[in-house]
Amino acid sequence: MKFKFGLLPRVVLAIVLGVACGFFLPGWATRIALTFNAIFGQFLGFAIPLLILGLVAPGIADLGRNAGRLLALTAALAYAFTLFSGFGTYLTGRLLFPALLEGSAAVLPEEGAALAPYFTVEMPPVMGVMSALVLAFVLGLGMAYI
Repeated sequence: MKFKFGLLPRVVLAIVLGVACGFFLPGWATRIALTFNAIFGQFLGFAIPLLILGLVAPGIADLGRNAGRLLALTAALAYAFTLFSGFGTYLTGRLLFPALLEGSAAVLPEEGAALAPYFTVEMPPVMGVMSALVLAFVLGLGMAYI
C-alpha cells in the first residue's frame, strides 16, 4: 500500500520548516524567501479577482433558468453560517479568554529589527474581490437568462 502525504501535513511541514529555517539561515537567505513571498503575494492578489470572475460567472450560467433561486439559497446559507460562526467565535472568546488570562500579566515583546525583501513588484488588482464577485453573479445570471 502506497502512503499518500496529504495537503494538511504538507502545510504543517512547510510551516515547521519555515520556522526552523528562520532560526538557522543567515539574513540574506531569509530576505530571498521574503522577496519570493512578496512577489508571489502581489501576483496572487492580482489574480484572485480574475479567477473569481472567470470561474464563478460560467458556473452560474451553467445552472440555467433556476440560477437565481439557487444563488439566493446559496447566499442565504452562506450568510447564516457566517453569522453562526461569528457569534459562536465571539461567545467562545468572551467565555473562555477571561478564565485563560486570569492571573497572567501579558507583556508584549519589544519590536525587533524586521527583515525586508530585497525588492517588491507592485501588481495592483484590476478590481476588488467583492467587485469581482458581484460582477460574476450579474454576468452569470445574465448568461443564464439568455
